[in-house]
Amino acid sequence: MGLTGQYYLSVTGPTGLVREYSYFSVEEYKRPKFEVGFEPITEVFKVNASVTLKGNAKSFAGSNITDAKVGYRVTRSVNYPIWFSWRRGPSHWGETQEIAHGELLTDNEGNFNIDFKALPDLKASKENLPVFSYVITADVTDVNGETRTATTTVNVGYHAMTANILLNESLIKANAENTIIVTTQNLNGQKVSAKGFLKMYKLKAPEYVLRLRPWEAPDYHYWSQSDFKKLFPHEAYGQEHSVESWEKDKLVFETEFDTGKSESIELPNLKKWETGSYLIEVESTDAFGQQVTAKTTAKLMDPKAKSLPDNQLFHVETNQRTYENGDMAEITFYSNVKDVNITYWVEKDGERIKTNILTVKKDCESISVPVTEDDLGGFAVGYSFTAYNSFHSGTVLIPVPYPDMELQIETGTFRDKISPGTDETWSFKIKGPKGEKVTAELLASMYDASLDQFVSHDWYFNPLYRPTYYSRSYVNAYLSFGNENFRDYFNPNGFYKEYTDLQFDQLEWFGLSFERPQLYLYRERASDIRMQSKSEAPMAMNDALEADASFEGEALEESVIVTGSNAENSKPREENDNNPDSRDVIIRENLQETAFFFPQLTTNAEGSVSFNFTTPEALTRWNLQLLAYTKDLKSATKTLSTVTQKDLMVLPNPPRFLREGDTITLSTKITNLSENSLEGMGQLELTDILTGKPIDAALRNIEKQKPFSVGAKGNTQISWTLTIPKGVQGVQYKIVAKSGTYSDGEQGALPVLTNRMLVTETLPMWVRSNENKTFVLEKLKNVSSKTLEHQKLTLEITSNPAWYAVQALPYLMEYPYECNEQTFSKYYANTLASHIANANPRIKQVFDQWANSDALLSNLEKNQELKSLLIQETPWLRDAQSETEQKKRIGLLFNLNKMRNEQEMALRKLEEAQLHSGGWPWFNGGRENRFITQHIAIGFGHLEKLTGSSSNSNSNASSMLKSAISYLDAEFVTEYERMKKYSKDLSKTI
Repeated sequence: MGLTGQYYLSVTGPTGLVREYSYFSVEEYKRPKFEVGFEPITEVFKVNASVTLKGNAKSFAGSNITDAKVGYRVTRSVNYPIWFSWRRGPSHWGETQEIAHGELLTDNEGNFNIDFKALPDLKASKENLPVFSYVITADVTDVNGETRTATTTVNVGYHAMTANILLNESLIKANAENTIIVTTQNLNGQKVSAKGFLKMYKLKAPEYVLRLRPWEAPDYHYWSQSDFKKLFPHEAYGQEHSVESWEKDKLVFETEFDTGKSESIELPNLKKWETGSYLIEVESTDAFGQQVTAKTTAKLMDPKAKSLPDNQLFHVETNQRTYENGDMAEITFYSNVKDVNITYWVEKDGERIKTNILTVKKDCESISVPVTEDDLGGFAVGYSFTAYNSFHSGTVLIPVPYPDMELQIETGTFRDKISPGTDETWSFKIKGPKGEKVTAELLASMYDASLDQFVSHDWYFNPLYRPTYYSRSYVNAYLSFGNENFRDYFNPNGFYKEYTDLQFDQLEWFGLSFERPQLYLYRERASDIRMQSKSEAPMAMNDALEADASFEGEALEESVIVTGSNAENSKPREENDNNPDSRDVIIRENLQETAFFFPQLTTNAEGSVSFNFTTPEALTRWNLQLLAYTKDLKSATKTLSTVTQKDLMVLPNPPRFLREGDTITLSTKITNLSENSLEGMGQLELTDILTGKPIDAALRNIEKQKPFSVGAKGNTQISWTLTIPKGVQGVQYKIVAKSGTYSDGEQGALPVLTNRMLVTETLPMWVRSNENKTFVLEKLKNVSSKTLEHQKLTLEITSNPAWYAVQALPYLMEYPYECNEQTFSKYYANTLASHIANANPRIKQVFDQWANSDALLSNLEKNQELKSLLIQETPWLRDAQSETEQKKRIGLLFNLNKMRNEQEMALRKLEEAQLHSGGWPWFNGGRENRFITQHIAIGFGHLEKLTGSSSNSNSNASSMLKSAISYLDAEFVTEYERMKKYSKDLSKTI
């Protein structure tokens, strides 16, 4: 049992070229059994109209979640269009308000409908075109007591539709086809059919060549436009520098459209059209009769033309979209400025390999740059020039794509529905980018898809560094053409004179502010308060803690209480053999979350690969992930899904653990996927995890068998009420159901946590031969506690006290944590035990005899996670076992092969955990800790004293110890120097 939270795994190559990180989370959770979702919202809803949402609940095993309780709530908020944002104040952010809630049940197919009225916020003006967002949250509780949540949003407004115009690129005269895409969607982003008109207008360009505006257009003009143009012919008088402000000229094209039939609109032959800028307008009507419009501008280009239309200042164009090795990249510079000198440079690998000046005397000039095999990823051509008292610069990226390295994974044999506990053989074929045969290696893994409810799991593999080129050159002319500040270089005094900043009149708000950042600050502080209140949360990244706040309620669910069952009074049909004897039912025990992990599968001569596995026994959906790669790092990934299911399925909902004294209801859902109604019997069997003996009576499981009746494709539930007594350390449950030839069963283990604390009172008694002494355990004799229960009283007698040290060694080996202090204790115990065994062969023979008596490994020993939890929560568990059991554990410890492996493993962990400074942290990932380092160094000294062998006999241990001593020496000196600052007489310091 380790700490929960977020961790990362780091892989660093010896030369530093490889440095990768992978983050993962360690959480406590229960695997979900079903999921809830909403159907896409395709209907159009009007304000004040009734809205119907369709949802569905389905188990991961493929069955419908029927007769489940659905609790829902609807909250409303208000959103405004972007153009309205400047008018927003605090009152327009929209307060979230609940407008509806209720409960209902899922039908026989797991479906449910939520109806509510789309009430508007009356404070929102209709003219501002507000959009009301209704957030619907549905909590679905299965008959088994499990709850899952789904959320969706419905947007409703006074208008019902939006239109968009999409253009992939500029329109080209020479192209045989030029296409415009028109899409119409409802307010929820779903496509809707609409009819309307599309119109295209030629725009009136300015009569002058205009440079870019150095500042915003003024609110009012001192000069008339004619006088201004006489003084500044290349400056924009108003907004004419922006194409969006140009006036419409003649209508050049008009057509009708119907997005229900096609979203593409083909333009006619454009060879006779005038090059330049065009306005595209779309007009339609939504379901409410509201007019819907959309506008955009497009440029019509002619690659063969030598002049630049619309009196544009400058434009640059390439002759191809992408280039390959051996191509010649042609870059053409267009300009309406007479005799403009353009400084251009070719940049590759971050360096300028060529710089030159190009003079465009009239219309355009071109340059050519050869493309070589070293240019994969692309390169850049930069330029700069001055015109009309302004500076202009830019970069043209020349894309040179990498060769296709994507493999193809074809499915040979795969099934999307499999039975639990059966043998499967799946096969796949790996092909190259062009379909050729390749020799590849395949990594295959399959895991429970329900875990994606917590954190999604996707494989990303991109081992080749193939970046898109970006320019590293940066040029500016701030000292020559700046307009925001200036310096007077002609000051006769020889130093710079500072000029005061320009100040303008402004309103005094006296602290009143309508800016949004204050609200952000408030929310951040509220978030901090919420995180601080989680006093028992494990240390993790703050953003992950807040983002997963909704996960906490679902993942840490510990108890299951279900009341009522319509199957309790049903009677099984007598002609069916419905006796749920577990000997006649195949019990599903392997409930692990990972079905398999095959890291090194290779293709055969045909490029195919196959693998065998036994299907897991958990009933759920599984995600199969495949990663194929070759020696030259061509790769591909693929994800497939499959489901393990049976016609009759038992789906228990047990808690994660039990507590002494609790009374719980353990329920199980019974699912019928067959086409017939089924009647039968369900049974619960309980056994002690330590002894394997039945304990139904101890937990008051009196009515072990209960009848059930379930309809075709339906679900039902049966439950048992249990009382957890004291003294039980772990419970193994086995739930079976049988109806005729249909049967299923599931087995699992639950630890029992105690509500008591063990208090041990010890008294050493030294007695010589022929001597009588009286000893009194005062703390046991004088007891006033009313809740005290005596566990045991043990008297141990030995003539050799060293035997107690031997008995303590297994305790050191079973430390549950992976901190460095306990890791060293494991190394300490193994080293000392190995010395004892090798020092006296007769002792080793006795230990071997103890270890071989009876079967040592019980079910508890096989379940390491459960064993660790029980040892941690019930520390007297080992002490309460018999002397024979203790001898077995000592015998297991003194297995020489086991000792050697454990010793090497612990030493390797210590070596990996030691930091460069020579110190050890308490837990890996933390800072070096002087006390932990000192503890480990002293421990090595104890071993040398006890075993008589120096740590120098092990080079790794010797190297670690030298580094640790160097670190400790430096720490002692640092502490001494620090003490001298605060104490004049160190002789008085203890």
